[in-house]
Amino acid sequence: MSPSDYEYEYFNVTFPAQYVAQVEINRPAKLNAFIEKMWINLGAIFRRLSHDPDVRVVVLTAAGDRAFTAGLDVQAASQSGVPATASQDLDTARKATAIRRHIQEFQDDISAIEQCEKPVIGVLHGISFGLAIDMTTCCDIRLCAKDTRFSVREVEIGLAADIGTLSRLPHANVPMAWVKEVCLTARDFYAEEALRVGFVSGVYESKAAAMERAHELATLLASKSPVAVQGTKEVLNFSRDHTIVDDQATMESERMMLVYEHKTKGRKLVPGGVSIMSEEDIVMVISAHPDIVVINLPIKAGQTHIDLFKADLIADTQSTEAAKKANTTTTTTTNEICEEVPWRVFLGYEWVGHSFEELVILTPDPARSAAEAIAETN
Repeated sequence: MSPSDYEYEYFNVTFPAQYVAQVEINRPAKLNAFIEKMWINLGAIFRRLSHDPDVRVVVLTAAGDRAFTAGLDVQAASQSGVPATASQDLDTARKATAIRRHIQEFQDDISAIEQCEKPVIGVLHGISFGLAIDMTTCCDIRLCAKDTRFSVREVEIGLAADIGTLSRLPHANVPMAWVKEVCLTARDFYAEEALRVGFVSGVYESKAAAMERAHELATLLASKSPVAVQGTKEVLNFSRDHTIVDDQATMESERMMLVYEHKTKGRKLVPGGVSIMSEEDIVMVISAHPDIVVINLPIKAGQTHIDLFKADLIADTQSTEAAKKANTTTTTTTNEICEEVPWRVFLGYEWVGHSFEELVILTPDPARSAAEAIAETN
């Protein structure tokens, strides 16, 4: 896409390198302080970038030399928006509901940065108050210029930060005692302190130098597999918010589901080991017998697994590579295999070491049906 496809008031969206997008907050005359239109547009931009196939990395920065952002434009907020214009005729509960919805929408737009599938690099400089912390705690990598002046400012103006800082800063790998100190006192802290506690991963001599480093990182990330990079971001974010046990269990579940859905075009299994398959499916049958294997058995649309067992497991099987190397072209039938040798049946295009649906049945016996054999193993 071109910059013309991303025309949003108070933002400049450019593409400084292949697969790299740059989002620049653009209200420098007001120190890039946010009004409602700005956070609505910010959320729209990041949701769109998240799904843009031509974007793999996003750099978040701000126009002007004085400030990344001074935070919320308190004067504008006091004169417009839901908190200022809620009808005086409403009772307290309805006013509170309207304000809660307003805050939730605000939070959702800022959270769009974190929810963006692509890595986001935040580059701070100058005054970086309030919303600067909200937004950059959503970023995956934070860099800043040496002149950056930070503050969780809300307590200073009689508020509790409610857009994300108090939720995300404790998870930003910084000491909790330090988090509480800067949030409760609303004091300023500077670039070197931010680097020391781990809030940023690099401090640079100037905004230009910080931007140069951000573009180097972005270009490097954009050169890598987007599937690998985006998957890594998702797992890291999940790991931050869950236990190791939850993380590993979810990763395995999602991995199996992704592979299964890819292999079966999204079809789901029916309980009891019977599913209706399409003609695109292929079944792989592996035998414990060393000399035979059945591979790539196409099936007809509408067949179930039981139909498949009846139709195909008693069919002739193909010799393995071992048999071929022995200069034999003998074809062995299932009826000639010892009855104690089990068959392992897999649904999918290939056997990857384990099954998403695996059934073990005895070698077919002409004296009984395949359905009876299956029932005996359940």
